[in-house]
Amino acid sequence: TDIIPESHMIYVWDSHSGKCLMGIMSSHNSLGSALAPHPTLSSVVASAGSDGVVNIWDLDRGDCFCTHTNTLLHGPDEPATNQGKRSGYLEVQFSPNGLNLVLTDENGRVTIL
Repeated sequence: TDIIPESHMIYVWDSHSGKCLMGIMSSHNSLGSALAPHPTLSSVVASAGSDGVVNIWDLDRGDCFCTHTNTLLHGPDEPATNQGKRSGYLEVQFSPNGLNLVLTDENGRVTIL
């Protein structure tokens, strides 16, 4: 699989051989800023982006089975003009048991899914 710059794809590499195994459309419409592996399911990863979207992927099937959009709906520090806008994610991590995702965004908020 060839890498296409700025294609917003997720590439999966074999760490032993150095070969690219697959490229999947990440469905992020801007920079994907974080990727987190599931702690117990080796085929599951979460991708989070500056577009305010987090996707959870099954790499064995090559598809996304869960999506969440980070929309500013409330908060003491947001001006009213930001209400309803997306806030980009900076980091994502699964909880140790893999049942939750913890994300941080560009507005300093923490989201637990």
